[in-house]
Amino acid sequence: SSVSDNFFGMGKELENLILENTELLATKNALNIVKDDLIAKVDELSSEQEILREEITSLQTSKGKLQERIKQLEEEVKKSREELEKKNQAGREEGGEEDDVPMAQRKRFTRVEMARVLMERNQYKERLMELQEAVRWTEMIRASREHPGELNTKKKSSVWNFFNNLFSSS
Repeated sequence: SSVSDNFFGMGKELENLILENTELLATKNALNIVKDDLIAKVDELSSEQEILREEITSLQTSKGKLQERIKQLEEEVKKSREELEKKNQAGREEGGEEDDVPMAQRKRFTRVEMARVLMERNQYKERLMELQEAVRWTEMIRASREHPGELNTKKKSSVWNFFNNLFSSS
């Protein structure tokens, strides 16, 4: 009976080892799948990193070229301004003959200057209207003094009487 107990104990131990081995194989397979996924992800990220490095290099090259172009354009602008200033000084020394200068190259007004000119124009228009109104009033007063009967036939309002008295008293 002790042999059969020994045999039974070893069979149980063997079953436990086989079960544990099966579980370890399943775990090993799962880890291999995860490992393969991680290796694929590392490869993907490595290639993406290489592409980005190449892009960085390309962009740095473009940046350098553009900075050089900016310097060239700034120098051109500086030269153009100097030439323009020389031409403006020469034009001032000659007396500024604007008749010979084409319209596109003549000095233009700034917004502030244009606003000032328009404001002055509007003030002059307002003053003109005031003077025209004053002339009408003086003509009416003169007509009322020369022909007092003609105006009396029309019905005068109190406003007309007020202005008539105002201008006739002076």
